[in-house]
Amino acid sequence: MRRVVVYTSPGCTSCAQTKAFLNEHEVAFEECDISRDSTAMNELIRLGCRRLPVVRIDQEICEGFDAAKLCQLLKVEISND
Repeated sequence: MRRVVVYTSPGCTSCAQTKAFLNEHEVAFEECDISRDSTAMNELIRLGCRRLPVVRIDQEICEGFDAAKLCQLLKVEISND
């Protein structure tokens, strides 16, 4: 099973969209709030990430809410409902 980690911060609309997308597609994920977790913040700095949310799927990174890229990385289909 792939490990999915979502780096977020409170009040981030794109973060909420990403979590809703993952829940809709029944993708289990771990959430790291960078405003409360300095280790998570340092990890994003080390990775060179500058936009939230950051979704880390194993060793692959998706910055910002990008449904198409998430579908590609997670191998799920976008529903047209």
